[in-house]
Amino acid sequence: MTSLTTRHGDLFVDLDGPDDGLPVVFTHGLTMDHRTYASQVQALRDTYRTVTWDLPGHGESFPLAPEKFRFTLLTEVLLDLLDGLHLDRAVLVGQSVASLFHQYVAWHHPTRVAALVDIGGLPLHQTMSKPMLAMGKLGVSMSALLPENSFYGWFANARSITDETRAYMIEGIRSFGKRPVIDMTHAYFEDQAQGIPGPPDAPLLIVNGDQEMGLVRKPAIRWAAEVDAPRVVVPDAGHIANQDNPDEFNARLLDFLSTL
Repeated sequence: MTSLTTRHGDLFVDLDGPDDGLPVVFTHGLTMDHRTYASQVQALRDTYRTVTWDLPGHGESFPLAPEKFRFTLLTEVLLDLLDGLHLDRAVLVGQSVASLFHQYVAWHHPTRVAALVDIGGLPLHQTMSKPMLAMGKLGVSMSALLPENSFYGWFANARSITDETRAYMIEGIRSFGKRPVIDMTHAYFEDQAQGIPGPPDAPLLIVNGDQEMGLVRKPAIRWAAEVDAPRVVVPDAGHIANQDNPDEFNARLLDFLSTL
């Protein structure tokens, strides 16, 4: 575990595996932290150089105002992380919003990305229309009407199916509070609406849990068909498939990494 300085602040970073292994950078989703990938680090450490970290405003990394949770800033931070670790390029594994942000990185900085692994994400090149953006923001804002504890439970239950993962999610979101989570979501919705011109030119693995939300699962199916990328469905898992069913996810991840 170490602290790494970027142009915006200090990051919490955890390294494992052989120094000469293919670098695999794991980025967590909203309100989470590096711990969501503990099982993946354990599974990869003999062969791959794993990097887990806390996003700005999360865990032990530098604080960030919710409205600044934008892909341009996150990209600068990730590039500083790669430079600070002397990594020319890496496989980027991203869950949910981290998948979107990784696609942004891969489009704008393709030489830094060896491959992408998407967990419960959406295709960033298929931009949201203005009506869809408005409806998405309205839906998130309406959730603010829920009492605090109900909001936390709704947030966790929509994303995970195991008691352990749900407890982890509730712990994370409770540490933020309702309003910051809503504001962060609104911020990255703007980036999602802007999107990128086309799919990144990098090997891609798309992963969904078998109990993934329909609004994520259906675009993922179309995305895989469009770019001819493998899509795997992890049984007994929801939006956070890597944590709901780590053994199955790890097997699929290792299969994909072995092809690079």
